[in-house]
Amino acid sequence: MLGNIGGRLPNPRLNPLSRAIIYIILPFQKATNSLFSLPRRIISYFRLNSRLRVENKILRKAIEEYRYQISQLEESALESQRLRELLDLKKSLPYTTITAEVVARMPGSHTFVINKGLKEGIHPGKAVFTPLGLVGQVIKSEAHFATVMAITHPKSGVGAMVQSTREMGVIQGRGDNILILSFLPSDAKLERGDTVITSGMGGIYPKGIPIGSVKRIHKEKATISAWAEVEPFVDFNKIEEVLVVK
Repeated sequence: MLGNIGGRLPNPRLNPLSRAIIYIILPFQKATNSLFSLPRRIISYFRLNSRLRVENKILRKAIEEYRYQISQLEESALESQRLRELLDLKKSLPYTTITAEVVARMPGSHTFVINKGLKEGIHPGKAVFTPLGLVGQVIKSEAHFATVMAITHPKSGVGAMVQSTREMGVIQGRGDNILILSFLPSDAKLERGDTVITSGMGGIYPKGIPIGSVKRIHKEKATISAWAEVEPFVDFNKIEEVLVVK
């Protein structure tokens, strides 16, 4: 009589007493079934939870590896682009250059070290630049390393001229990221945004290397001369590869 209980409603053909008994027993049977199945459900839950934790750990590790690989690929692509630009510039120049990498920096000194030196034909007094523009000159060479002084260094001096007007002057560093174009005549015709290039005077820097753009013009009435602030094209904190005139 009770064999058809399984969560279904009692058979309406049963007599009232049987149906009443079933209605009374049915909730207890459900509770008993749930009670006996609880340990099995708990064990299944912990097994599933443990498996999910392992799978989650594996997935996190895989994601970290993929991120690393993507980062390496992006870095390789950027390096290839920079090297292509250096190679294109190298081919277009009328003089021989050597490609070198920046391997060390001296914070606040406006100098850095490259991985080429005397053995590769790099000597003090050689010009250093990138596809963006002039960087500086070699001031010390060892067997396979050389130290470069940037044009932002206060002791730096570069023969320069305004490209559009051919006004001659001297680019000097002042210890920050702004250069000073000095020794200009008071009637110098230059405007904000004019490009300043190397003049070739002095024998260190070849003529025509971009230096920067005029940011602000100053005229001194007392000395009947003019000077200008120049913003360099090169970001000296981000230099990674350079060309050195051989």
